[in-house]
Amino acid sequence: MVKKCTKCGIEKELEDFHKGKSKDGRQPRCKSCVKNYHKDVYYIKNKDKIIKQQKAYVLDNKLKVKQYQKEYRLKNKEKEAQRVKKWILNNPEKHTQYNKEYNLKHREKHHVQMSKIVKTRKQTVLSLCGGAICRHCGATNINFLCLDHINNDGTLDRKKHGAGHNMYRAIINGKIDTKKMQVLCYNCNQKKEMNRKRRNKSNRNTRYKNKLREQIIHAYGGKCECCENSDPDVLTIDHVFKRTSKDDLLGYELYAYLRNLGFPKQGYQLLCMNCNLAKSLCGGICPHKQIPTQEDS
Repeated sequence: MVKKCTKCGIEKELEDFHKGKSKDGRQPRCKSCVKNYHKDVYYIKNKDKIIKQQKAYVLDNKLKVKQYQKEYRLKNKEKEAQRVKKWILNNPEKHTQYNKEYNLKHREKHHVQMSKIVKTRKQTVLSLCGGAICRHCGATNINFLCLDHINNDGTLDRKKHGAGHNMYRAIINGKIDTKKMQVLCYNCNQKKEMNRKRRNKSNRNTRYKNKLREQIIHAYGGKCECCENSDPDVLTIDHVFKRTSKDDLLGYELYAYLRNLGFPKQGYQLLCMNCNLAKSLCGGICPHKQIPTQEDS
């Protein structure tokens, strides 16, 4: 059975009309015309009223709205992805500001999520590059392991793909050849770098840095406070507590700062590279001091 729309004058099936109180049980205007009316006329005239009603409904039905949005996104993944992409392109400043506010508000949650993602990605990458074991010393704790460029050409890859988990992603996607990579622990990686520097010609600046490093190592006990490693090539200063605006320094800038203060012991300690970097990855506790779990094995 067909019916003629009083607005557009086109004959359509009854299913194309909303239910109404007329003899045939349908409204006189078709669904398309009703939709266009609400969109082009009614909404414009009553925009503030409609927005107010919508906000009130969302506040009164939070769980229902949240469930509906979740189901809608699952059913319309491609459509939603295109909508979000278009919004980001049209609102780059709003997008940047939103990300900053979200990261500040959910810093701990974001850190936990990223740690899990990076750890999973790291396990995959280590398996692609020869397995989760240091090629030199045989260390197997994943928190002590890292990737090393065999031919010392890591600067080029970092410029092209980024460092850390960005490089992991590039390796997984096949953008970096795994044959030029090897798995080392942080200590062995640092020792390799120190040996490389020694092969280069020494100058006044290098001699100054070496002397400053020796003074720091001697002043803070000459061994790692955690594992008692005494190899000077792998020892570094660790902030026991959170960094402040004054001592938020790295490397030789931090060493010079501590020397000028008379090598203060409170708040600073000597750790090897393994313990220092693993401590930052494991929530401030070195794996040597943690109770072993199945995830660490």
